[in-house]
Amino acid sequence: MDLHIKDVLKNLVNDSSISQGYQSNKVEQFWNEHMPQSISSRTTKTVVKGNTLHLTINSAALKNELFNSKVKIINLINDHLGTQLIKEVIFH
Repeated sequence: MDLHIKDVLKNLVNDSSISQGYQSNKVEQFWNEHMPQSISSRTTKTVVKGNTLHLTINSAALKNELFNSKVKIINLINDHLGTQLIKEVIFH
């Protein structure tokens, strides 16, 4: 059976363990590139586990402000990814 390299890579990325790391990396890259410096510089960790985005924020005031914008954050990231991956955001 002959597969095109595109199909092989797609199957590889869709593997759950690889996909999780790939998606987490894409979300972290988006966060660092598209969030204002005042937000990205105070974010110490960005991890996707399942459909949940875990953000470690080192400012209580910013954490509270972002908490009130959860839906907007979820929509921004999912629009960027082109899929409904993120369903919840947890701030640490």
